[in-house]
Amino acid sequence: TKPTTDSNTKRNPHILVNGLLYKIKTSNIHYNQRIIGKKHSVIIPKTMQNKLLEWAHDHPTTGHGGQQKTLFRLTTTIYWESMRKDVFNYISACQLCQQFKYNNAPTASPMQLHSVNEPWHTIGMDIMGPLPTTARQKRFLLVIMDYFTRWIELFPLNSITSIDITNILTNEIFSRYGLPKHIVSDNGPQFISNLFKNFCNALGIKQYLTVNYHPQSNMTERVNRTLKLLIPIYPQQQPTSWDKEIQKLAYAIRTAVNEITDEIPAFMMLGRDPRGPLDLLIGERTE
Repeated sequence: TKPTTDSNTKRNPHILVNGLLYKIKTSNIHYNQRIIGKKHSVIIPKTMQNKLLEWAHDHPTTGHGGQQKTLFRLTTTIYWESMRKDVFNYISACQLCQQFKYNNAPTASPMQLHSVNEPWHTIGMDIMGPLPTTARQKRFLLVIMDYFTRWIELFPLNSITSIDITNILTNEIFSRYGLPKHIVSDNGPQFISNLFKNFCNALGIKQYLTVNYHPQSNMTERVNRTLKLLIPIYPQQQPTSWDKEIQKLAYAIRTAVNEITDEIPAFMMLGRDPRGPLDLLIGERTE
C-alpha cells in the first residue's frame, strides 16, 4: 500500500501504511544522542499500551530494566504521548523491582587502566558465587566483558579452578573473538596461579590485577551489581534454576543502553540492533 502522508510533515508528522499509523521520524538521532534507524514509530492505541509496557519491562529478555532502559526499548520502535509518565508509573508499581532492587543511585565510573579503542582489545573477568546450587550442580558464574563494547558473556560453573577458566577462554572466547591484548581480573587464586600466568604469557596477553580495596578498576564490577539484583528475579518459582535462565539475562544486558557509553553493546558488536520480541510483536515497520 502506498503511504498516505501530508506534504508538510511539520504540520502533520504522521503517515498511514497498511492500516497502521506511524509517527514520522525526522531524524535518526535518538533523544540521548544515540544514532538509531530511520524507521518510523508505530503509534500505539491506549488499549495496547499496558501490554507493551509489560513486554518492554517484564519480558525475560528485557531484564526488568530501569526507567531509561525501558523507555529506550519502547521509543526506538513505538510511540504514544504519555509514554514517559506511563513507564515511570509502571516500573514504580513493579513488585519484583520493589522486592529485589536497591536504590539505583549513580555510581562512580570505573577507573580506566588504559585506552581501549577496538572490540576485544581488553576484557574484564570476575567470578560470582557461591550462588544457590542448581540441579546441574552449578554454583558459580564466570562473567567476562569486553571493555570497548560492554558485551558480556556469562558461564555457569560447578568449579572455578585455573583450568576451568583457561578452558572457557580458549574454547568460548578466543575461538569467537580472537585474543585480547589485556585481561583484567581481581587477585583470586585462579587468576594469580602459575598456570594462569603461564597461559597468558604464552599467548602474549598482558594481565592486570585489581586490588581488593579498589575493585571498580575492573569494569565487570558494575555488571556484577546488576547481575546480583536480577538473578533472583528470573527463576522466581525455582531459585535453583538460575543457570537455565542466565542467557536470557545476558541478552537483556547486551541489548540495553549502557550508562557509560550511551550505546547498546549488541549494536557496537554487530553493527545493528538485534531483532527482539517487541520487534516481532510490532512487525516490520516502514521508513
